[in-house]
Amino acid sequence: MDGIGNADLAAARDVVLAAVRGALGNGGLSLRPPDVYTDWPMSPLYTLFAKHHAGQRFTAPERDTWHDARVWRSNPAWLAMHGQTRERALVFVVVDVVEGIAGSVTWRSPYLDEHRIRLDLLTELADVDRQAYELAELRHQLSTDTTADGRHDVVLARSWAALVDRVASLTIYADRLRALETVHAQRAATELAERAEEQVAKVVTGWANDELAAGQVVALAGELHNEALTNSETSHRNAT
Repeated sequence: MDGIGNADLAAARDVVLAAVRGALGNGGLSLRPPDVYTDWPMSPLYTLFAKHHAGQRFTAPERDTWHDARVWRSNPAWLAMHGQTRERALVFVVVDVVEGIAGSVTWRSPYLDEHRIRLDLLTELADVDRQAYELAELRHQLSTDTTADGRHDVVLARSWAALVDRVASLTIYADRLRALETVHAQRAATELAERAEEQVAKVVTGWANDELAAGQVVALAGELHNEALTNSETSHRNAT
């Protein structure tokens, strides 16, 4: 990953594993992984995002696509024997991470589409959910197979590590989104301040123009007053 070191991934991995332990130790997992409903699509629908940001209307099929990209449900049947496994807990963790990403202000930014850096979160959820279930199923089968003799332990360990790393990479992506959000907020504040300064300059210029114009109007009014007095005196002399 560009700009991401082994230390970053190791730290993210620790966070994910701690979250898995916390999910398992917090009174147990609920009957099924939570569904995900977001205000903003979780897939990189670049054309639709462009239309949305431009304020253009969607066709009926586009509206359906927009809606479908905002909803995710777990497909595997996480039955009782897998109900409190670490694999299932990992699904709960990835759901939390994805909900955080999809709910962030940056996720709604056209910047992600312009630079093609929007992840397909629906794919991430579905892949982790499916692979976690397959791993839990394999681990259950091997635990009841008296002939297994530990020969598949490497497969179990490496598969679990790969899944954890995938979720850890998502947490890094979420962290980078938050950092980008901070940068954009600072940039927006700077731009707002610059626009305010430009407006101040315009107001000051207008203020000076108003003072000049007012002075000119007063001068003209004075001339009108003098002209009126002159005409009045001339009229008075003519009358006498």
